[in-house]
Order: sequence, then C-alpha cells, then structure tokens
Amino acid sequence: MARRFFIDNNDINIDGNNISVVGDEIHHINVLRHKKGDLIKINKYIVKIEELDAHHLSGIIDDIEESKHENAVALSLYQSYIKADKMEYVVQKAVELGINKIVPFLSKNCVVKLDNNDKSKKIERLNKISLEASKQCGRDDVVKINSIFNIKEDAFKKELLTNDYIILAYENSNNNLKEILKNVSSKANSKISIGIVIGPEGGFDKSDIDILKSINNIYEVSLGKNILRAETASLNLISIINYEFNL
Repeated sequence: MARRFFIDNNDINIDGNNISVVGDEIHHINVLRHKKGDLIKINKYIVKIEELDAHHLSGIIDDIEESKHENAVALSLYQSYIKADKMEYVVQKAVELGINKIVPFLSKNCVVKLDNNDKSKKIERLNKISLEASKQCGRDDVVKINSIFNIKEDAFKKELLTNDYIILAYENSNNNLKEILKNVSSKANSKISIGIVIGPEGGFDKSDIDILKSINNIYEVSLGKNILRAETASLNLISIINYEFNL
C-alpha cells in the first residue's frame, strides 16, 4: 500500500501528468528510503517517482483518488483549551473520527493561560499532531488549526456562526441530546454544518454560557447524568453525531 504524504499546494507544480514537488516533506520521503519507481500518495495523487534528491521530487501521476471524506455533515469542534497532553489527545482522536475543523478557544475557567507566543507554539504543535493523525488513519485531507480564540472575541462569535447549527454541551442543561439531534436532522435538506462546543476542565462559567447562548442557532444540551471530562465529552459527542448522521 502506497504511503501518503501531505504537501502544501504551494510546493506542488503539475503539468499534465507530470508532478514536481519541493518542501519539508521531501526529507521524510527520503528518510523512508523511497526511490525511483516507487508509488507514493501525494495529497490526492498517486505518483510514480521519476527523480528524487534531498530537496526535490518529480514523478508521473498514476491516478487521482476520489475523496473519502465528503460527508453529509461538516462537523467542527470548538474545544476550550485544556492541558497540553489532553488537548493533543482530543486533536488526534477527533481527526481519526473524521472531524472537519478544530478551533481551540480560551474561556474563563481554562487552567491553561496562553500569551501570543505560547499560542503560536501550541498551534504549531497541534497541527503536527493533526498531520500525523491524518496519515495514521488514512485520511486524504489534513485538519488545519489556524487560531486560538478568546470566547469574548467577536471573531470567535463570527467563527461559530459559520455553522448552520451549534451544539453546546453544558452539564446544567435539561435538554435531551437525542431530541435536539432529531430536530436538527428534520431540518437538514442537504449538506449542513454543525459546530460542537465543549468547555474546559473546570466547566463553563455562567458568563461564558451567557455569551454562547446569545448566538443564533445554538442548542444547549446535556450529555447524560454523569459529568464527563472535557476530552471525553468532545469525543463522545463527535461519535454520537457521526452515528446519528451516518458519517
């Protein structure tokens, strides 16, 4: 089975069936001892290597894969930032479960405190985790993490509103998740987008909930009688929605 490598589109040049590639991933291709004649996957392209050196690969496009991840629901995870190992675990598993977008944010009860420099380092690290998870589970796309928002920012509200529906997991809610999903499903005529919002280790503060509940198309739900850890809540809700919408 051909190994898959994810290359930035800016580092790829295609002319007919000929493909030329540069960039950091060339080093990885060399480390894995690929050589002329090998078949590898570069993004959606199956490529037969013609030439390979330390900085450049050229080859012939043998085939183009159809996307396996065009789901009826575009699912985004809005995860309030949790401790590093747990955050990385959530990113890894959410990618494996087919999430389309991951957006970390800071809320009042976040244990982790980040300045701008910290944010840049965390984004870089989380993108590395996402890339490795995409390779491991055979995805043909990469979930990129671009920003860490603050819940109070207007930009965060605008980001949430890119979804048709938003599901807010809140331990004090009396709303039944099954009923909410049935309601959303009944309104879904074609492809829809759903955002799920999960709080930090200490849960959402009331001020956070007030901000979130002011947003249109947000559904506050309970995830059951037990209070779940933040990382458990995220993966549980992704799995339930995957099942409900047959992703």
